[in-house]
Amino acid sequence: MSNSARSAQAPTPVARENRPAEVLRQCRHAFIFAFVLTAVMEALSVVPILYTINLYDRVLASRSEITLVSLTVLVFGSYLFWSGLEWIRQRLLVRISLRIDWDLAADTFDMSFRRNAGRRQVNVHQVLGDLIQVRQFLSGSPLLALMSAPFAIMFIAFGALFHPWLAIFSLCAALVLLAATWMTQRVSAPLLKQANNASAEASRVAAQGLRQAETALALDMQGALRRRWHQRHQDYLGLQVSASESAGVFGGISGFLTKSLPSMQMALGIWLAIQGLITGGMVMAATFLVSKSIAPIQKVLGSWHEIVSARQSYDRLSKLFSEDEGNCERMSLPAPTGHLSVCALVLQPDNAPHPVLCEVNFSIEP
Repeated sequence: MSNSARSAQAPTPVARENRPAEVLRQCRHAFIFAFVLTAVMEALSVVPILYTINLYDRVLASRSEITLVSLTVLVFGSYLFWSGLEWIRQRLLVRISLRIDWDLAADTFDMSFRRNAGRRQVNVHQVLGDLIQVRQFLSGSPLLALMSAPFAIMFIAFGALFHPWLAIFSLCAALVLLAATWMTQRVSAPLLKQANNASAEASRVAAQGLRQAETALALDMQGALRRRWHQRHQDYLGLQVSASESAGVFGGISGFLTKSLPSMQMALGIWLAIQGLITGGMVMAATFLVSKSIAPIQKVLGSWHEIVSARQSYDRLSKLFSEDEGNCERMSLPAPTGHLSVCALVLQPDNAPHPVLCEVNFSIEP
């Protein structure tokens, strides 16, 4: 076999099975760099807290305008640097998402085409939509929320520098919200997966009916096709409503905690200040601390639907690659010349008693 023929062959099945995971592994250094940028940005988010403490405990006490101007200029410089890091991180994640699309889009289309040509059950729109879903996840806020979540512990530790009770309260608040997030995932994720599958099946049935629209109208089969699609659509709506209602219960609990915890933290800070254990500036900073410690968990909870959908899309893509049969070796055929000869053609439709064409012979030149 020639070198050109070897190069045209598809990769081996083992390599194709893990293709999405392999592409993500190739981008691991970029993900690590994005995580490092996130760590620096989370460290810079302490600046407003320190700024608040110094305003209340130093500037107001000394009435020094020079100190006020110096601190404000320093804070604005930190914000500019922070914004620059955000811009770099966003561009980096966009490049990663484009790399995923460049490496997988063509293979995904080819596999969908082969499965559809082989009359295997496949929704081409869903498969291509899965790739878009993964790409958007890698450049959107859900991934940033997951990257920021581990740094909640940093703000809890920072609160311990003021007083241990502030750190304990922030830790308990984060754990309660984390438990609410976990319960939401346990209850809603299976229902969301079933709802997404039902929606994809309804779309597939509708697409199949539209491809045969003229025949269906001629044979008065539109009502039967509509009932078939509508049944699957109702299944999807039922599952979607169940998932939304289940998530709504824990979402209401999370909303109550989100509104009440900062006030409770401030009350704790005021009590500590009354006891002479912290300063007035630390009371204001305590409110920022609890907000920063629970904010990553809130972002994850708010983006949970996108996270689950992206995970399911990735699983479907991986399954599509692992089940693809188009990567087997094929015989190398010569280039077509354009000459066609037909000898003794016989055509007999299915269930027909006799052929409708017999002994047809013709030749077509290029």
